[in-house]
Amino acid sequence: MAVLQNLDILLFHLINHASSSIIFDYTMPVVSEAGGDLFLITVSLVFLLSKRKEARMTGILILAGLAVSSIAVSAMKNFFAHPRPAAVLCDAIVRTRAYGFSFPSAHTTKAFMMATVVRFSLGRGAVLYALAIAVGVARVYLGAHVPSDILAGMVTGTLIGYLLVRLAPRP
Repeated sequence: MAVLQNLDILLFHLINHASSSIIFDYTMPVVSEAGGDLFLITVSLVFLLSKRKEARMTGILILAGLAVSSIAVSAMKNFFAHPRPAAVLCDAIVRTRAYGFSFPSAHTTKAFMMATVVRFSLGRGAVLYALAIAVGVARVYLGAHVPSDILAGMVTGTLIGYLLVRLAPRP
């Protein structure tokens, strides 16, 4: 277990410290918001305004996934009670405000949920998966999460998205 914790800290330092730049200081907060509620609601609305039934169903599933992800992540954060990096690493560079516990990353969970819903309902999603990975990296760069929080968000979001598509009625 100590080996995994050390790897988590090493990867955190590589992303949070070694890649520090003014360009990233400005772009990473924007990238991070691709896993935020406002972005997901906007994407959902774009799908809901489509003439295609499959696209409208995708918009509904993303909104449902937003609700399910929020509930699941909140429950997991309270269960695991994992502190934010700044609470345990004195040299963490914090570039954003983050509250509460950190495991799993809500932004990463929601970004992967959206990518998975789009992938399995419309057969597209490679760009959204790349964006979801960028959201996870951004959250570490901003000092809000360690990589294990991101990995848990990836798995949680993918699972939620997949289950929503499989359980949804076909249009």
